[in-house]
Amino acid sequence: MREQQKENRTTIWKAVGLIVSAFFIVAYISILLSRFEKDVRQEETKSLVQAMASLSDQGAAMVEEKVNASLQNIGYIAKLLEEKEDIKSDEVMEGLNRILSEQDTGLNRFGVATPDGISRVSTGDIVNVSDRDFFSKQHTGKDFCQ
Repeated sequence: MREQQKENRTTIWKAVGLIVSAFFIVAYISILLSRFEKDVRQEETKSLVQAMASLSDQGAAMVEEKVNASLQNIGYIAKLLEEKEDIKSDEVMEGLNRILSEQDTGLNRFGVATPDGISRVSTGDIVNVSDRDFFSKQHTGKDFCQ
């Protein structure tokens, strides 16, 4: 009978040992999986941030390219207008509208301002720009874009 009690105790201790071992194994695997999930989230976040930064850089480069092209077009148009005696004439406005419609200048409309601040816009509107910041800076020789 004593031997049977010993066997029962041994069997009980083996069962308890297996249960405790299983518990520790499950706990250890849970800890590892939670760390793994955290690492995956961090890497995914880093990847998304890098992708967004790359897209942002590409967008900024495209905008800069369009702005530079528009500024070059404006410079070209300004040189053409320097040769005209009356920059407010219908002929000049028709020429500006033709340039804007035929070429992708990035501009919706274009205006020509006289020294008194009266601007004739390619849409046909007449606007007083004498109180605008860009106009006053232009008379002081400052570049408005800076």
